[in-house]
Amino acid sequence: MFPELVTIGETMVVLVAAEGHSRYVPRFNKKQEGTESNVANGVGLLGHSGFIGKN
Repeated sequence: MFPELVTIGETMVVLVAAEGHSRYVPRFNKKQEGTESNVANGVGLLGHSGFIGKN
Protein backbone atom coordinates (compact mmCIF):
# COMPACT_ATOMS: atom_id res chain seq x y z
CA MET A 1 0.00 0.00 0.00
CA PHE A 2 1.38 3.40 -0.98
CA PRO A 3 0.94 6.51 1.17
CA GLU A 4 -1.57 9.11 -0.01
CA LEU A 5 0.88 11.94 0.71
CA VAL A 6 4.66 11.99 0.37
CA THR A 7 6.66 15.03 1.44
CA ILE A 8 10.26 15.64 0.42
CA GLY A 9 12.42 17.94 2.51
CA GLU A 10 15.00 18.44 5.18
CA THR A 11 14.25 18.07 8.88
CA MET A 12 15.83 20.68 11.11
CA VAL A 13 16.69 20.67 14.80
CA VAL A 14 15.60 23.59 16.96
CA LEU A 15 17.30 24.21 20.31
CA VAL A 16 14.94 25.67 22.92
CA ALA A 17 16.18 26.98 26.27
CA ALA A 18 15.22 24.57 29.05
CA GLU A 19 14.21 27.49 31.27
CA GLY A 20 14.77 31.24 31.34
CA HIS A 21 16.55 33.34 28.73
CA SER A 22 18.61 31.42 26.17
CA ARG A 23 21.65 33.61 26.76
CA TYR A 24 22.05 32.44 30.35
CA VAL A 25 20.80 28.84 30.22
CA PRO A 26 23.40 26.05 29.99
CA ARG A 27 20.85 23.41 28.91
CA PHE A 28 18.64 23.22 25.83
CA ASN A 29 15.90 20.87 24.63
CA LYS A 30 16.00 19.58 21.06
CA LYS A 31 12.90 19.62 18.86
CA GLN A 32 12.35 18.34 15.35
CA GLU A 33 11.14 21.05 12.97
CA GLY A 34 10.75 21.69 9.26
CA THR A 35 7.62 22.32 7.23
CA GLU A 36 7.75 19.06 5.30
CA SER A 37 8.34 16.88 8.35
CA ASN A 38 5.67 18.73 10.35
CA VAL A 39 3.10 18.11 7.60
CA ALA A 40 4.14 14.46 7.24
CA ASN A 41 3.95 14.01 11.01
CA GLY A 42 0.48 15.56 11.25
CA VAL A 43 -0.94 13.60 8.33
CA GLY A 44 0.93 10.50 9.53
CA LEU A 45 -1.14 10.56 12.71
CA LEU A 46 -4.07 9.89 10.39
CA GLY A 47 -2.15 7.02 8.75
CA HIS A 48 -1.83 8.54 5.27
CA SER A 49 1.71 9.86 4.70
CA GLY A 50 5.32 9.14 3.94
CA PHE A 51 8.43 11.29 4.26
CA ILE A 52 11.58 11.38 2.16
CA GLY A 53 14.36 13.28 3.87
CA LYS A 54 18.09 13.78 3.87
CA ASN A 55 20.48 12.95 6.71
